[in-house]
Amino acid sequence: MIRHQISQHQYAAVLPRTISLYRSPMTSLSPRLFTQLRLYLAEIYGYHGKWFLSRSHLKALLNQPLFTGNLRTRAEVMTYLGVVEKELGHYGSALASLQNALEICRSVNMTRLLYRTKIHLGHVYLLVYSFIQAREHLLDALNWAEENSEDETAVAALLFLASYGLQQNRLDSAERYLEKAEALLKLLDSPLDQLNFLYYKSVYYLKIGKLGKAEKTVQKWTQLSKGMIKFDNLSLWMRGKILIEKNRLDEAKQKLLEALQQNTHYRLPFLEFQILRDLADASKRQNDETDFQKYNQQARQAFQQLLDNIGDEILQRQMAESREYEDLVQQSG
Repeated sequence: MIRHQISQHQYAAVLPRTISLYRSPMTSLSPRLFTQLRLYLAEIYGYHGKWFLSRSHLKALLNQPLFTGNLRTRAEVMTYLGVVEKELGHYGSALASLQNALEICRSVNMTRLLYRTKIHLGHVYLLVYSFIQAREHLLDALNWAEENSEDETAVAALLFLASYGLQQNRLDSAERYLEKAEALLKLLDSPLDQLNFLYYKSVYYLKIGKLGKAEKTVQKWTQLSKGMIKFDNLSLWMRGKILIEKNRLDEAKQKLLEALQQNTHYRLPFLEFQILRDLADASKRQNDETDFQKYNQQARQAFQQLLDNIGDEILQRQMAESREYEDLVQQSG
């Protein structure tokens, strides 16, 4: 029943049942069932934006060999832990966990999970501006998925490749990847991939200046994502960005401040940095020097917090030398 409800994305309804079974006497749970319950709890808490709770369940499993002694189970746990660490901005830990999972997948021939892990590795590299490595992992996963008719894996790779194109201002390339993803999504029942697609599509429309289409896309995405904290936060931020481009700057700042306030409950430093940078941009367009300096300074502090969270000196240096941070520093003079 728990597995069925999770497959139907009934996360609020399934949480009490999962906790109740998880807290039942240990003698009634096999190691395999106990492991599966903790994985379900990690997924449910992740859905609700409670990434630290999700992380605690996964770390506990890895610290108890009784529950993850099987290498296939361990690879699954490590991959999901990498995803959670990525959401928290712990990119060094995410990279280490995903690379370990990749090695296990190779050793036990877990081909499907291997390429899903490569996709998440590619996304981490995108987030730390390591574009060559990101593209390599994502294209490798896409080629395998297309050769083996693994449509869900293909969609995930296509969406992150679209993100790569958007970050590199290769908009024709981003459009092609989005079109291919959209065609595959019509064949799948994958609400999460659909939400990710709508997010990147709205970013694409914003990039090419089609603000009406961007707004409609965000509205559709907002309706579909109700209750999913990550997408609720992202939609507030995107609506603020669209209002900036419409030159409705007071409304934009109000929406961005709402997004910033909501984000404080979930402590996602990358999103905080992006919101503060856009607040500084809106203030600059208003010729409000006081607000511009305030939000620009807060954006630099948020970026520093992001660097401090990474936990990897090489990745820290790479991000600190990125064009994005250099632009932020130049703006503040």
